[in-house]
Amino acid sequence: MGKKRIGEYLVSDKKISRQQLEHALQIQDRRSLVGTKPLLGALLLELWWIDDDDLDMALHEQAQEQTAQELQPA
Repeated sequence: MGKKRIGEYLVSDKKISRQQLEHALQIQDRRSLVGTKPLLGALLLELWWIDDDDLDMALHEQAQEQTAQELQPA
């Protein structure tokens, strides 16, 4: 199972919609063309679509899931 991306946690927790995620990813891609690709969480904060607590919770969930996967036998 692959690493779940931060946007997926925010959508599943209903902090942003799937459409907001797709829009933010498009903005991220456009900015990468000029050499300033922001992290998705930072971009969502900039857009005021999430707050610091939302991002912290999603990052915590991601870290917990990754740790659990690493502890499972192969």
